[in-house]
Amino acid sequence: MSVSRLHAELVRGRDGWLLNDLGSHNGTRLNGWLVRETVSVRAGDRLEFGSMAFVVQEDPHESAATDTLG
Repeated sequence: MSVSRLHAELVRGRDGWLLNDLGSHNGTRLNGWLVRETVSVRAGDRLEFGSMAFVVQEDPHESAATDTLG
């Protein structure tokens, strides 16, 4: 009930993930900070949408591909 239907967006950019609040009433937070503009998101970051919280994790398939190419 604390998360809007169109609360926020998490978009994959060229250099990683970007988070943007879409004018939600209960707010979007990144590591406890209220999101007021588009911000970068990294593995280990805590995202909060209203009363829901998520922790971003690395994709093990992606890091394995990077290791073999590196």
